[in-house]
Amino acid sequence: MYALKIAFFWFLLAIGVANAGQLALEPSNSNTAKEASAVAQTWVNALLKKDFETLISVSFSDYQSGIRRDLSDNQSRLFKALYIAKKSPYQKLEHVHDVGIVVLAHKELSSSGSGTTACFFNRLKPPEAWPTDSALLPTIEKRNDVYCIFLVRSDGGWQVSTDFVER
Repeated sequence: MYALKIAFFWFLLAIGVANAGQLALEPSNSNTAKEASAVAQTWVNALLKKDFETLISVSFSDYQSGIRRDLSDNQSRLFKALYIAKKSPYQKLEHVHDVGIVVLAHKELSSSGSGTTACFFNRLKPPEAWPTDSALLPTIEKRNDVYCIFLVRSDGGWQVSTDFVER
């Protein structure tokens, strides 16, 4: 079962990357937006408070033991990607006083309800427009106050992917 979950996760990620798929703003009143943004809000709050246990709890379940290990080592790739790197979510968002969340639906994944992107931004200076293609996500993330994460529906709920470590 573990191998099947991992294979499915990488398949979903590959679909999103390979197709550079179309994105659409998820309506804020949709179940996907409500559920995914709640998990994303929990994740960003935990990130900014350095609440590692909560960060672990909303992460992809099969990776939680590795995430726990890596968060205890400030030289690990994960710790650096989260907190130290110049474009890390912590560095980008720690000074934003009003963090907003927008959920972007991947059209090729919407039918299965299996993956979505949540972007954090400064509500006082929101982007003029959100990308309509996943290949353009890095462009919007060039801003110092925008950071996006990928969420996967697994085990009956949304879980945060750690794909940002590879950026």
